[in-house]
Amino acid sequence: MKAGITVEEDVWMEVKDRTFRVHGTLRRLSAEVSRLLRAELPRRALRQGAEAMDVPPRPPSPEALRRMRPRVRGSSADLVHTMRSR
Repeated sequence: MKAGITVEEDVWMEVKDRTFRVHGTLRRLSAEVSRLLRAELPRRALRQGAEAMDVPPRPPSPEALRRMRPRVRGSSADLVHTMRSR
């Protein structure tokens, strides 16, 4: 399918440069534009879904994960011993 679109010049030049670097020719320009569009669609859907659910756009930092991690009461050896003795 052919489509006419308007793209900012700097973005278009970046796509052309990338296509030439990857393929060594601009004959693959349409295929590269299609690939870039397909790659962006899932990211956009995920981003919009996360926004709708009030989920932060980035995963939590390792420090935030440490704070959220449940704490084990006592030592893990005692916990395992208790679980095995049941």
